[in-house]
Amino acid sequence: MRACGFWQTNWGISSRRPCFRTWGPPTRCRASHCRAPRALSREQGRCARRKLLMRPGILCGHPDLAQVVSHNWNGLSRKAETRLLHCCHPVSLARGGPVTQAVARQSDPLTAERDSDMTPFLKAFGVAALTATATLPQLAAAQDLPGPLVLYTNDFEGVITERFEADTGRQIDVVQMSGGELLARIAAETANPQWDVLIFNGSYSLHALDAQGQLKRDLEPANLGALNETGQGFLPESRGWFPIGLTASCVMAYRPDLVETPPATFADLADPRFNGAFGMADPAVAAPAYPCVAQFFHSMGQEGAEALFTQYFDNGLRVFRTNGPVGRALSAGEISLALITSQVAYSLKAAGEVPVEVIWPAEGAPGAVRGVAAQAATGRPDAARAFVDWLLTAETQAYLQEAAGPDGLFEPTVTGGPRRADGPAEGAVYRVAPDDFAVAEEAAIKSWFADRALQ
Repeated sequence: MRACGFWQTNWGISSRRPCFRTWGPPTRCRASHCRAPRALSREQGRCARRKLLMRPGILCGHPDLAQVVSHNWNGLSRKAETRLLHCCHPVSLARGGPVTQAVARQSDPLTAERDSDMTPFLKAFGVAALTATATLPQLAAAQDLPGPLVLYTNDFEGVITERFEADTGRQIDVVQMSGGELLARIAAETANPQWDVLIFNGSYSLHALDAQGQLKRDLEPANLGALNETGQGFLPESRGWFPIGLTASCVMAYRPDLVETPPATFADLADPRFNGAFGMADPAVAAPAYPCVAQFFHSMGQEGAEALFTQYFDNGLRVFRTNGPVGRALSAGEISLALITSQVAYSLKAAGEVPVEVIWPAEGAPGAVRGVAAQAATGRPDAARAFVDWLLTAETQAYLQEAAGPDGLFEPTVTGGPRRADGPAEGAVYRVAPDDFAVAEEAAIKSWFADRALQ
């Protein structure tokens, strides 16, 4: 008999290292050789060393198949992975084997598994069993899986849950991160997505996810016809995602008490009088910062954009992790000018804590399109469609503008959607680089920017 081996997970990397000593006394499974812990509660089963949670096996009748749920790196939610405890005993269909769990493990984060983790026996057994039952009624597949809709977002995290649940009667769990962290998490979960819907401020990333097959193209929301001219202009042909707002990824904000003669154009920031006095967010971390840089590379060409940003760096450009720290540095007087999102710029001006003015260049400001999408393999398509329809209404866009603070400073993409008086002037010009260009050049642009920032 071969002993079972508990596979730990650490940042998505598996290793065969027992962790039994931190679980407390394990109970035994039916196989005398197996020492896999089972039936431990989340409180009892916490592993202090690896921050893992143990749950009993659910893919078959034996607890030889155990599940590990590991906290993600910032502790906002959990990433589920299934690891097999290698066992010589056969799987028992009678107690809930792969056939009875086939639908659930496609979308439920507590039952999902990757094919590469399955033993050859389970692969062969599962294929044969599913083939044998192919003629059974597929009623369950036509209905949403139980549980709340899972939203990943870098915007609106504090105002969606209560209003969406009240308006639709559906439950939703919201996971918020910065844009870069969110994309890293989605990439890490490619084989086992834990999200149902996504709100992201940056159409380039949505375009890339769509090209990877991560977004659901047949959602067909009922309110698609409500898009106004702006919304229709950014709607992709694939219908993999839907525009819900337009913002400026960077405008110039400055402190009039610290700057006598403000810049009129972006090129003016290279003037020596602004040496060391201006900053911006890192395009590799802050989702809206990359559309800002990408638009310069698209409109000016590679040589022109590299020359401009080289002048910026030579003139003491300071790079912050995200736009929040840029705004705080401007408020504190650490910098006197900033290339910053329109939301942060106008919210600082409206707050009135320190004098802040916003410059919207006559040639226009780089734009960022906020969009919503559903995961291609979501087990809750009806709830996902309801969420998209909810966002594509003038009432919801008005609510988000009113309730979401700085995030609510956006150009509406729905007919009848209002505009906030404390935001950009009506008729403000936005320049958005084509998605194909921005996605194709993203790695090269970010790499060049990072290398130049370190010099």
